[in-house]
Amino acid sequence: MTASLDRNVDVVKWHPDSQSLYFTLLKDGHVNLWRVSVADKKIEQLTALTQEITSFDVDVNGRVVFIA
Repeated sequence: MTASLDRNVDVVKWHPDSQSLYFTLLKDGHVNLWRVSVADKKIEQLTALTQEITSFDVDVNGRVVFIA
């Protein structure tokens, strides 16, 4: 996804403004939700759950809902 993130990501969805991508990533045995900015390629972990995120969506206002 970026030079600093060389792992396989799972589900990828655009933010409605097309300025960032949301994705799930397996790290340290847990699947969590992450975001990367298109402009500066900054990666941000949005959740830190011990449950696996199985599904998520981004609505037209940029709000994120997920199922864990």
